[in-house]
Amino acid sequence: MGSKVKLVAPKNLTITFKPSPKQYEVWKALSPECPECGGGVIMVHDGYDEKGNEQMKPQCDSCGLEDIPKLILAGGSAG
Repeated sequence: MGSKVKLVAPKNLTITFKPSPKQYEVWKALSPECPECGGGVIMVHDGYDEKGNEQMKPQCDSCGLEDIPKLILAGGSAG
Protein backbone atom coordinates (compact mmCIF):
# COMPACT_ATOMS: atom_id res chain seq x y z
CA MET A 1 0.00 0.00 0.00
CA GLY A 2 1.32 3.46 -0.92
CA SER A 3 4.62 3.76 -2.72
CA LYS A 4 7.01 6.52 -1.75
CA VAL A 5 7.26 9.04 -4.58
CA LYS A 6 10.04 11.59 -4.41
CA LEU A 7 9.26 14.95 -5.97
CA VAL A 8 11.99 16.32 -8.21
CA ALA A 9 12.09 19.87 -9.57
CA PRO A 10 12.25 20.26 -13.35
CA LYS A 11 15.84 20.69 -14.59
CA ASN A 12 15.20 23.93 -16.49
CA LEU A 13 13.19 25.63 -13.76
CA THR A 14 14.31 29.15 -12.84
CA ILE A 15 12.38 31.23 -10.34
CA THR A 16 13.13 34.93 -10.35
CA PHE A 17 10.85 36.38 -7.72
CA LYS A 18 11.70 39.41 -5.64
CA PRO A 19 9.06 40.54 -3.15
CA SER A 20 8.01 44.17 -3.04
CA PRO A 21 8.91 46.12 0.11
CA LYS A 22 5.34 45.69 1.41
CA GLN A 23 5.38 41.93 0.67
CA TYR A 24 8.69 41.62 2.50
CA GLU A 25 7.27 43.55 5.47
CA VAL A 26 4.32 41.12 5.70
CA TRP A 27 6.66 38.12 5.33
CA LYS A 28 8.88 39.40 8.16
CA ALA A 29 5.81 39.98 10.34
CA LEU A 30 4.75 36.36 9.79
CA SER A 31 8.19 34.93 10.50
CA PRO A 32 8.62 33.40 13.96
CA GLU A 33 11.37 35.70 15.22
CA CYS A 34 11.55 38.74 17.45
CA PRO A 35 11.36 42.00 15.47
CA GLU A 36 13.81 43.62 17.93
CA CYS A 37 16.61 41.10 18.50
CA GLY A 38 15.89 38.23 16.08
CA GLY A 39 15.37 35.74 18.93
CA GLY A 40 12.78 32.98 18.87
CA VAL A 41 9.14 33.60 19.71
CA ILE A 42 7.48 31.40 22.32
CA MET A 43 3.94 31.37 23.68
CA VAL A 44 3.64 32.07 27.42
CA HIS A 45 0.71 31.83 29.84
CA ASP A 46 -1.36 35.03 30.03
CA GLY A 47 -4.22 34.04 32.33
CA TYR A 48 -7.64 32.51 31.67
CA ASP A 49 -10.74 33.69 29.83
CA GLU A 50 -14.25 33.81 31.34
CA LYS A 51 -14.78 30.10 30.52
CA GLY A 52 -11.56 28.98 32.19
CA ASN A 53 -9.62 28.46 28.96
CA GLU A 54 -5.91 29.21 29.18
CA GLN A 55 -4.84 32.32 27.26
CA MET A 56 -1.40 32.54 25.66
CA LYS A 57 0.63 35.47 24.32
CA PRO A 58 3.78 35.65 22.19
CA GLN A 59 7.06 36.61 23.86
CA CYS A 60 10.70 36.64 22.72
CA ASP A 61 12.73 33.91 24.42
CA SER A 62 15.86 36.06 24.21
CA CYS A 63 15.00 39.67 25.13
CA GLY A 64 11.52 39.15 26.65
CA LEU A 65 9.73 41.52 24.22
CA GLU A 66 5.95 41.07 24.44
CA ASP A 67 4.93 43.61 21.78
CA ILE A 68 4.82 41.01 18.99
CA PRO A 69 1.96 40.95 16.45
CA LYS A 70 -0.63 38.21 17.04
CA LEU A 71 -2.71 38.82 13.93
CA ILE A 72 -1.41 39.91 10.53
CA LEU A 73 -3.79 41.14 7.84
CA ALA A 74 -2.66 41.72 4.27
CA GLY A 75 -4.45 42.46 1.04
CA GLY A 76 -3.77 42.63 -2.66
CA SER A 77 -2.80 45.54 -4.83
CA ALA A 78 -5.30 48.13 -6.03
CA GLY A 79 -4.41 48.22 -9.69
